[in-house]
Amino acid sequence: MRSPKVINRLFGVFLLVCALQTLWIYFSRPSLPVLSSVIGRYPIGSEGMVYGVVSDSGGATVPFTYRYYIAVPMNDDQSVLEALRKQDNAFLVTRDANAQVTVEGHNVRVSVRDSVYSFNSTALLRIANSYVPVSIALDAQTVSVPSS
Repeated sequence: MRSPKVINRLFGVFLLVCALQTLWIYFSRPSLPVLSSVIGRYPIGSEGMVYGVVSDSGGATVPFTYRYYIAVPMNDDQSVLEALRKQDNAFLVTRDANAQVTVEGHNVRVSVRDSVYSFNSTALLRIANSYVPVSIALDAQTVSVPSS
């Protein structure tokens, strides 16, 4: 039979490992995106808006990304950026600065010609106390640069 001292030490080591793992998970979770400016507004009727936003994570080697959100219409860019930072549910994250967005009813079509990092084909638009699904179609083609 093992002595109580050995069992207590093993239990202490186990708790320490659990605490370290908890801290690792907490501090390694992804941070919220840095949203710099609104580059596009595309109305979805009178109750919604598709927002195109520049995300500048900073640093010389980190490229700009462009995030697209569906949200309620807001008047000024600063309130748009604050609201979108909090919800952080972009339906498209791309490197294409010239994405083409068209809206017909509750259907959104986006055409990009550069890398796509994340995409969801549906989004929910909250209107009053209900949610309306918005269908999103993506036309993505990566343009290759010929080598010299």
